[in-house]
Amino acid sequence: MADITSETLGSGLKYINELYVGIATKVVIVLAILLIGFIIGRVLGKLVQKAMHGIGLNPFMTRMGITFSLENLFGNITTYIVYFTTVLIALNKLGLTTTILDIIAAGVIILTVLLVTISLKDTLPNAFAGFMIKQKGLIKEGDVIAVQGKEGKIKKITLVETCMETKKEDIFIPNS
Repeated sequence: MADITSETLGSGLKYINELYVGIATKVVIVLAILLIGFIIGRVLGKLVQKAMHGIGLNPFMTRMGITFSLENLFGNITTYIVYFTTVLIALNKLGLTTTILDIIAAGVIILTVLLVTISLKDTLPNAFAGFMIKQKGLIKEGDVIAVQGKEGKIKKITLVETCMETKKEDIFIPNS
């Protein structure tokens, strides 16, 4: 009976050792994936930002009246997409990606797309119209125009709206 117990104990210890080595190996691999993924995300984000800077996106948008940095925005979006993908790969390596995690990820992506679409539904037509006004020179600052029975001088044209100065007040007109 002592031999059976020592055999059982020996095989149990062997099993625990193999389990520990397997878990430790997975943890090391996951940490390496996370480290490499976060480094790649950071580098790709900076590359996208530099590429946008190279084509002169921010100065162009500043002339159009947009004051925040689109270069930084696109760089950050790229970085966070790589981070998100890296975390999913790491969870998959641990065996934790399940149907529920996939559904949550799909829900977040769908929600993000919907929010961006809803937030831009009024802005995009105005931005496109503002771009066309600037490019074609249809109206310029200082021109006198009449809109819906109100006459005034154009004070400023931005990407999404035009400011008209009347005798009484400034009126902001959407470019579309």
